[in-house]
Order: sequence, then C-alpha cells, then structure tokens
Amino acid sequence: MATSMSLPCIVFDYGDTTTAYGITDGEHRPYAADELRNKRSWPTSHGWILCCDPTTLATFLLNPQSTCKIALPPFTQSPPPVNSQCSLSHEPSTAAARLTVVIVEPPESTVIWYCHVDGNEISCSKSQGTAVTDKLASSSTSPRVNGNCTDCPTTEDRLSIDFGAAGSTPAWARHEYNIGGTNVRFFDGTRLFARRFVSDLTSCRGKFYYFHSPTEYGVVDFSSSPVPAFTTVTMKAVDISDKAPPGETTARASCYTIEIDGELYRTYVFYNGFDSNTIVDVGVYRMDFRRRKTIRVRSIGDRAIVAGLSFAGWCPAAASGLRPGSIYWVSPFDNCLHVFEMGAKTKNLGEAYKGVEKPHCNSFWMISVHP
Repeated sequence: MATSMSLPCIVFDYGDTTTAYGITDGEHRPYAADELRNKRSWPTSHGWILCCDPTTLATFLLNPQSTCKIALPPFTQSPPPVNSQCSLSHEPSTAAARLTVVIVEPPESTVIWYCHVDGNEISCSKSQGTAVTDKLASSSTSPRVNGNCTDCPTTEDRLSIDFGAAGSTPAWARHEYNIGGTNVRFFDGTRLFARRFVSDLTSCRGKFYYFHSPTEYGVVDFSSSPVPAFTTVTMKAVDISDKAPPGETTARASCYTIEIDGELYRTYVFYNGFDSNTIVDVGVYRMDFRRRKTIRVRSIGDRAIVAGLSFAGWCPAAASGLRPGSIYWVSPFDNCLHVFEMGAKTKNLGEAYKGVEKPHCNSFWMISVHP
C-alpha cells in the first residue's frame, strides 16, 4: 500500500504534546502541532479543524495540510466541551457563500452553537508553523503530504477576516433546543420518556441533518433566518431483517452520516445483537429524499470512509494510500481500527491505541481538506 501521504491520521492530544497514528502504516509518531497546542480542537468532515484557545476564547478554522487559518469571532462565554461535534455548511473557500459553523454539544446537553460569516469576509492567513507533513517525526517511512494551500481564496496570503467589513458583525450564538422525545419500553413493560438530542450532524446543500428516529431525519435550517429552524423529513427505515440475531426483531449498529457529491449517505456497522465484538455486516446507504427511502450502494468511487471517535468523513482513496470503497472505523468498544471493504466480509485490524499514553485529553481524526 502506498504510504506517500500522512493524512488521514488519528491525533492524540495531551494538551502540551500530541502524537499521531498513521492509518497507512500503523505507526505512532510525535506530532509537534503548534496550532493545536493547548487548544480545544473539533474536526469537521471537510477536513478543516475548528480550534479554540481556552484562555483567550479566540477561535479559528485550521487547514492541517497548509496551516492556513481562517479567523472566527471569539467566544464570549465558556466554550463548548471538547467532546462536542462540529460541522460546516460548506467548504469555506467557496466564493461569496455565507459560511455557517455549527457546534453540537454531546448528548444529554440540548445546546448547539453557531456562527455565520459572510463569504465576502472570509480570507486566510498563513501560520508561521510548518505544514502537517513537516511536523511528523522524520523517518524513512514517514508519509508525506502536499503542503500547497489550494483552499485559500487566492494564491496570496491574505489578512484575517475583517469583522467590521459589511453587514452584521459575526458572533457565536448559543442556542438551547427542544426536539421532543419518545417513550422507551423496557422488558418488564415499564416505559420511560427519553429526550432526543442532536448528534451526528452533517451538512448537505446548505442544510444540516441528524438522525431523529428510524423513520425520520432531523433538519437544522438557517436559510430563512439566522436562528436555526428544526424540522424533520420522513425516511423509510433501513431493512434490518437479516441483521437481527435469530429470534430477535431488532439489530444494533454504530451509525455515521456523511455527505458525498451533494448527497447524504449513512454508514452502518451492524453487531451480532449485544455482542459488540462481532460484526455481522457493514453497509453504506444513500438517502433518497425524493423517494423518502434509503438505498444500499455498492460503490463510493475512489473514496474511503473514515469513522468513529464521534466523527465521519471521507478521503480520496488513491491519493491517500487507502483502499477505494473501504470503511476505516475506530470501534468505541475495543479502540481498534477496523478496515472493511464494501461488498466483502473481510476486515483488518489496527491497534490505534496500542502504546498510547493515558489519559489523553482528546483523540480525533485528521483528514485532508476537500470540497
């Protein structure tokens, strides 16, 4: 397998120091990430990483390949937890399109944060640091990455966002939501009301989507107002008739939503009932909003899906040294990296957490920036 790229990797953040686990070679290396040091970091499926300085509350988006930074407004109160999720409305360098950055606090919290930045105000500045490839400790097998910043609006380094340029000044807003809940029935017949939470938030064509129920998908829409509007879309449930263990009617799975070429896809890792160490199937489904159903797909082209650690995204497979049409998944149960090939029952394992010092502050995927 080609090892010419350093991304994707899994970053282990200890605050003052970081290490990186290379997906293509399974090696841990020191990672001198100046831009991430002592920061709260939230990766996005577009490759950009939202960073926050907990001391100054300053925030910015970081391109890990080029160290290009897009300044965002500072938080005016205590920032979201480190295990929150972040999603962008689109690739930030898209000209003249308003960028919306959304942070979802972890389940049990009903809070999202959002920030709108007019597309004409977005510009990049180069960090004084080195691109991600030069920060991985040198080795004869160290993967490399193209450090050119192809994601800046121009080829020249530009100043950071001028927040007073035009229109209203961008700012972070904290919003508490209520999307209802459902009555959960237990084996003894008792019922308990369980509140629903926004999680696994993914953007597609300017809107944000999340799993609401097996037959509904939630939508967070900012198109008509700066304030989020919460709605749902009916969607036929995925057929699990062949996934449930004999004698049972339900199946368990880890689920992840991603956007590919303007379409939403959902990846399912199905377990053998409550045996979380046995995987019975892995499937990728396209969400057909016109027919309100999910359709299992057999190919995602020259792409590889990376998932786990409260994250899902994709990478160009060949350019990243990954297997086309594969799913690279970190299990929340054994902390191993599982590699599944679409249409095949085979899998490989990588011990991403082997030898990692604990407790680490945070661990997250780092992928290349792409539209």
